[in-house]
Amino acid sequence: MKKLALIVVIVLLAWPAYGDGEDQMVVGMVNKALEFFKAQGKDQALKIVGASSGPLRKGALYCFAMDFKGRFIAHPVQEDLRSQDAWELQDAKGKFITQDFIKIAKEQG
Repeated sequence: MKKLALIVVIVLLAWPAYGDGEDQMVVGMVNKALEFFKAQGKDQALKIVGASSGPLRKGALYCFAMDFKGRFIAHPVQEDLRSQDAWELQDAKGKFITQDFIKIAKEQG
């Protein structure tokens, strides 16, 4: 999967509002996204990830894909983000979240 140089991540608005059951839903969605990449290949999986509705979107919870340079490859909610560089993207506390996503993906596979 690393060879595809993709990171499939989950965005969850208001994460603290979710509990253990929802955490399992997040893990399940990530696993489903990875299954699409393995079974259907990169191009088809990116279409699924980028779809505004479908199996990888449930309310405010959705997957998107980035490359290891921090560019969005697929985004189901904001089409204008596709191909955009998010390397310097920070959360409200100034944390570089894209860089953290990539670091974790590289370190943990």
